[in-house]
Amino acid sequence: MNQFKAIFLNEITPESDAFLYSLKRACNSQKCIRAGGKHNDLEDVGNDVYHHTMFEMMGNWSFGDFFKKEAIGWAWELLTDVFKLDKERLYATYYEGHPALGIPMDTEARDLWLEFLPAERVLPYGKDNFWEMGDTGPCGPCTEIHYDHVGGRDAASLVNMDDPTVIEIWNLVFMQYNRVSNDKVLELPAKHVDTGAGLERLAAVLQGKTSNYDIDLFQRMFARIQEVSGARAYSGKLGEEDEDKVDTAYRVVADHIRTLVFAINDGCVPSSTGRGYVLRRILRRGVRYLSDVLKAPAGSFQLLISAVIEEMGEFFTELKGDMSPVMKIISEEEASFAKTLKGGVRRFEKSVKGMKAGDKISGAVVFKLYDTFGFPVDLTRRMAEERKLVVDEAEFEQMKEEIWTTRTKLAGQAVVKLNTNEVDTLRKEGVPATDDKAKYEVVDDSNAVCSKVVALYAAYEAEGESPQKLCPPPVRVQKFPPGEEVPREVVAEDDEKNQHKFVLCTGEVGLLTEATNFYGEAGGQVWDTGSVTLEDGTELDVVNVQVEAYTYVVHMVAVPATCPPIAVGDAVTMSVDVRRRMPIMANHTSTHMLNHALRSVVGAHCEQKGSKVKREELRFDVSHGEALTVAQVEALDAHVQQQIQAQLTVYCQEADLDTAKTITGVRQMFGERYPDPVRVVSIGVPVEELLKAPTSDEWSKFAIEFCGGTHLQTSAEASTFCVVDEAACGAGMRRIIAVTGSRAKQALAAVQPLTQLVQKLDGSKESLRVAPLYAQLQEVEAQVNAAVMPYAAKMRLREQLEGVRAFALAQWKAFSKQAEKDIMARMDGLHEELKEAAPRVHVELVEGVGCNAKILNKGLQKLDKLGNTVPVVLVAPDFVKSKIQLLVSVSGAKKDSPITANGITGAALAVSEGRGGGKPNTAQCVLNNIADLERVLEALRAF
Repeated sequence: MNQFKAIFLNEITPESDAFLYSLKRACNSQKCIRAGGKHNDLEDVGNDVYHHTMFEMMGNWSFGDFFKKEAIGWAWELLTDVFKLDKERLYATYYEGHPALGIPMDTEARDLWLEFLPAERVLPYGKDNFWEMGDTGPCGPCTEIHYDHVGGRDAASLVNMDDPTVIEIWNLVFMQYNRVSNDKVLELPAKHVDTGAGLERLAAVLQGKTSNYDIDLFQRMFARIQEVSGARAYSGKLGEEDEDKVDTAYRVVADHIRTLVFAINDGCVPSSTGRGYVLRRILRRGVRYLSDVLKAPAGSFQLLISAVIEEMGEFFTELKGDMSPVMKIISEEEASFAKTLKGGVRRFEKSVKGMKAGDKISGAVVFKLYDTFGFPVDLTRRMAEERKLVVDEAEFEQMKEEIWTTRTKLAGQAVVKLNTNEVDTLRKEGVPATDDKAKYEVVDDSNAVCSKVVALYAAYEAEGESPQKLCPPPVRVQKFPPGEEVPREVVAEDDEKNQHKFVLCTGEVGLLTEATNFYGEAGGQVWDTGSVTLEDGTELDVVNVQVEAYTYVVHMVAVPATCPPIAVGDAVTMSVDVRRRMPIMANHTSTHMLNHALRSVVGAHCEQKGSKVKREELRFDVSHGEALTVAQVEALDAHVQQQIQAQLTVYCQEADLDTAKTITGVRQMFGERYPDPVRVVSIGVPVEELLKAPTSDEWSKFAIEFCGGTHLQTSAEASTFCVVDEAACGAGMRRIIAVTGSRAKQALAAVQPLTQLVQKLDGSKESLRVAPLYAQLQEVEAQVNAAVMPYAAKMRLREQLEGVRAFALAQWKAFSKQAEKDIMARMDGLHEELKEAAPRVHVELVEGVGCNAKILNKGLQKLDKLGNTVPVVLVAPDFVKSKIQLLVSVSGAKKDSPITANGITGAALAVSEGRGGGKPNTAQCVLNNIADLERVLEALRAF
């Protein structure tokens, strides 16, 4: 339903999307992935015959048009009259209601079904029959149609019981509500219908199969899996009958490769966060079954891609294009997982060490493997079963739910957010859409816009509580002591003793005005800040700006306790902080120039995958499978700088969407919904010229994009541009960070002093001893790494520093080889020294051996054999690893001595982070920061 969510929430206007606004009905078939979040079938796939991570959903839709009667009647007609399904095998469910939420039983759906089915096959259910996509948003009761594969029996008790012989084939969702919190739902302004029938399940019924995996759609993929792996043929076994898990593996692999091919080809790539993480889990689960169960050789997963294309490419024609990027991503992820798998197995072995048969592995351990190592849960279960151990499933599921809920809340944090009912109320009250055209006219300090307040909202911090509308009463903000209950409304007298009703708030206020020049966060560009000035001259800070339902611009205003009342109708003056806005515009215009440069320098395959435009920098994510070379980054800098120096005019104009899409070289984000007309931003050529001859090859020379953001008037205003970082941000994606204007000039200015610093170190390396050379090297490396400077220059300095590091390492190895011999000789002399003057504790600094506990231990053992009675601490700094190794022996001390070896290491760990352990007579530890060496020595000598 995601593509129509804005319609359900009443967020669409003719201006934002004329096509969607005009829709009353629709029918479609779409690719659906259910492998993460609230609707997650991943762990079920393979273990039964009717779940998939990706399936084709066929549906029909009503947007405020037909409702329950038509939806139910047409579903029955299609299934029984057109598809000729046996009526005696059909069951229907309806929602039993939720009194606490004020949602009644869906007797309307029940009664409609009773026109077609007997009462014993029309069944009420609770949460199974209330559909919602997430914790908040459009939702409503649903009626499900279930089919009994067996027939000739009463299967009512098997409905919704995960029985493979009685499955849901069609779900009719009646979108009536909008959930705003866990315990609060509101009615939507209009009633809608969203139905979904899974193609695979329906095909199984029509083909007389009891398993989705027995339909024709999967046979080619099964044949290819057998060819690649050499496994026995698929036989359709389940559970205990599938003793070798081979049939389970066939189902998993066939399902997962299909999901991955479609998702990656559509632009989603495996990564460590969000939907990319879901894909990575699917890929790793599929690879594990293919290699571990089906015994396919490494690298086989990508060989299955061709079977998906052959089977589904005729209908999904996008699969007929260049699939090499998909193969490359899957191949790289498969190789990466091989390494991860080894780490996960080691972690598992460590966690279960010492456990006996029947012991329980904690949910925390299972979740750590699952979440951090990407270790499939079913693999953890299998490894546990092999050792006759039990997984604490309940604790694992609880942790997974808690973490998922927490992450969802963190991702959804926002300022005042108007729900669909509040937006609908504003529209019904005749509040016009915010006129924000002036946001494109902010070029200097004379940018003020005079407007009027049309609505006010108070933001309350209580979880799930909607913002309270403060209209029509005026608003007065008043501070209250912590813990004191805040009254919602009070009555106060004005100077003439007239009584007025006021709303008191303790936080920021959401302010809606007739017009604004503020840019609300959208399209990757951050919001504007500035001020709102009241009629009496009081100036209030605008700290955040958001656009609601493509219609209303909400300004978050910080109101002090001394502020006079604010009321609807008050005149206000809106002023944008131009000093903050100008670098944002420079970064946005430069983002367009960088996007164009990437296609010219790196290749036409480069597609924008995301961006973030802030005051400090611009961030651009691009589809490209390998690191950019230094030469490529330098070429990008030169390309953009050339456009800046050309002083190109930036043209912005709205155009017919269909015509604009034909402009040669125009860039648009995949999956982005653009309004019609669409705003075209062209750097260097007027939009009118583009529209006269949209298909001219000449336009490929210019940066042209669909964009609603704010931009410079000419490219020259960006002044200077340079890329300061480039790194991977997911499989097949790179992230570029760049700066403009004064920050770019500062970055360029940083090059010379750092270059001199590196050259000085490089020139003096042969005259320095190992320890000071490493110390200086680390200091210079830290300065270079932390510097904001051109990426190409930084890479060259790093390359030079690598040469210094290689020299230092060679010196260290030569020094270490001799040091190993010297330490044994030193123990003889040390023993004599300690006999003459026995200190409380002797601290010996050992240079050259580094974190080589074996050599240090040999030295202490020799000292003990010589009869030493003084506690000795060997402190060995390791300049290569940047750590400090400590070994302590008090073996020869008196039995009643208060000094212990682990007490000495404890003193070191108290002043420097690290880890270690031991016993009263011997102990060791490793400290993580060599910079703490002097502090550690001081603490040990004072012990």
